[in-house]
Amino acid sequence: MEKSNNYFTLFDVPVSFEVDLPELSQRYLSLQKAIHPDKFANSPEKERLYSVQQTAKLNDAYDTLKKPLLRARYLLELHDANLNHDNTTIKDTGFLMQQMELRESIEKSKSDIDALEDSIDHIDDLYSAELKRIKIEFAVDKPDYDQLADLVRKLQFFSKLRDEVGALAVQLSNS
Repeated sequence: MEKSNNYFTLFDVPVSFEVDLPELSQRYLSLQKAIHPDKFANSPEKERLYSVQQTAKLNDAYDTLKKPLLRARYLLELHDANLNHDNTTIKDTGFLMQQMELRESIEKSKSDIDALEDSIDHIDDLYSAELKRIKIEFAVDKPDYDQLADLVRKLQFFSKLRDEVGALAVQLSNS
């Protein structure tokens, strides 16, 4: 299986933000069958270990390429773009205000399941809009990787916030 360390090369798909997910899934299943540890149960320990390692790499590659946020982050890593979240702040004041307003709105609606579900829908819309911007930027001939890194940071924020609000909604509905 060891074609390359590049996940796109591993699956023999173009290096692109747009990925044919059914094709990716079919190639994943084919590769998985070829290297699955069960096929090496009676092989020497070195081969069994290699199979386990390659299966883990394959699973990581598949998870990364099938999820838009992880795929975007991976593409930026391939282009040596700076994604260091701890040392980089987003300077978009409109986005920062939007973050504060979203957090305030969620704080006010912690005890209202309908309001939390509305917040989830709103966050999903914001996530989709950022994802669309990322698709457009990756599709140009010479993407601006600094701008893409900012867009991915925003997408990361919406994803994390969506998870937080979803957890609040589940907690509220279980109480």
